[in-house]
Amino acid sequence: MSIGMDGRNVRRTDLEEAIRELPPFERLAFLMRDVEGYSPEAIARLLDVSRADITRTLFSAKIRLRSILADMETERAA
Repeated sequence: MSIGMDGRNVRRTDLEEAIRELPPFERLAFLMRDVEGYSPEAIARLLDVSRADITRTLFSAKIRLRSILADMETERAA
């Protein structure tokens, strides 16, 4: 088990599946930031986009991941 973004326990396989469901650019930005540890500034430089675009993309990715994980939990409970 791992700790999810909202402090709840999340199965690693669920998190990996949720990450795979992200749109490609969100997935790339999320992995670069939260797995590889790049700063938003570094990601923006590497991907040749503005820092604001990366900030919005990371925010969107985290919201989408929370939603995907909540849906998985709901389906499992049903």
